[in-house]
Amino acid sequence: MPSFKVEHETKMSAQETFDKVCDYLQNSEGLKKLDSALKYDFDKAAKTGHVKGSKFECSMKVVGSPTKVVLDISIPLLLTPFKSTIENNLKEKMSKILG
Repeated sequence: MPSFKVEHETKMSAQETFDKVCDYLQNSEGLKKLDSALKYDFDKAAKTGHVKGSKFECSMKVVGSPTKVVLDISIPLLLTPFKSTIENNLKEKMSKILG
């Protein structure tokens, strides 16, 4: 599966960033419509997570000071033409929820 990375730096604390991104990944109607078979695995102590579905995978980690969230997304070959749209939408969502 082709993959790409989305990174976003924020002034929020690492814990607040992790909580907000987890909430988005678990409750996004858009992600649920894209893939209804999502499974979530979050490690609050390490501030990492993994979302796996039948149509995509996403690994997430919150690092550093200043705080940065890094999303590694893998998509099927058939969705490759939409990679830039997916990437831009994720960047927009991260800016909206993390400031």
